[in-house]
Amino acid sequence: MLRRVRRRPSPARAALVGAVGPARSVLADALSFLASAVLLWRMRVPETATVPRARTSLARDIADGVRYVAWEPTIRTVIAALSTLSFGLGP
Repeated sequence: MLRRVRRRPSPARAALVGAVGPARSVLADALSFLASAVLLWRMRVPETATVPRARTSLARDIADGVRYVAWEPTIRTVIAALSTLSFGLGP
């Protein structure tokens, strides 16, 4: 079953639609996505050599991830805030 999600229009969106009309505002939105895609495509990322690693179990990988999140204060704070937000804004 699909639910419809209602979004409140932002003032910036409303101003753009009011200034140029709905069709041109959708075109502007599409062009902004196109510009983002082109800029991401043009990014140069240095290639790194991959070192084959030993096979580990899924449980060990999960434990390593939890340990890393618990050790990094910035990531720990972000995860805690997002978890609290997602539980607070649940269905």
